Amino acid sequence: MSLKKVETGRAPEAIGPYSQGMLCPDDCVPFEISGQLPIKPGEKNLIVGDMDAMTHRSLQNLAGILEAAGGKVQDLAKVRVYLTDMDQFEHMNGAYGVFMEGHSPARACVEVSGLPMGAPIEIEAVAYIPKENIPPRYR
Repeated sequence: MSLKKVETGRAPEAIGPYSQGMLCPDDCVPFEISGQLPIKPGEKNLIVGDMDAMTHRSLQNLAGILEAAGGKVQDLAKVRVYLTDMDQFEHMNGAYGVFMEGHSPARACVEVSGLPMGAPIEIEAVAYIPKENIPPRYR
């Protein structure tokens, strides 16, 4: 199973490491991943670092949850990024592109007035995981 990019000239071309849309075959299950802050597993505080490091940490957390459900980064269909300062977009976008390693799920990025714990970034996603990859405890 693999997600299929949807690309059309009837909408603007993607201007970053994302796609206009993603389709999933019938043999997969949608998986919603809650927003992830830049906090290391087992810790309770935001990491110290720049937007590149914070983006990477948030994406690592998201990938960890995805892998626990039997998925992988290539199963991501939609990512939503929340920033408290849109001036940090280019730093987030660069770190995001490196992390995705060529995978380009559909994406939205918005500026918000605040996030939990005063975080500058939060990332949530929707993935489609092949049914056979989901661990038995989650079936």
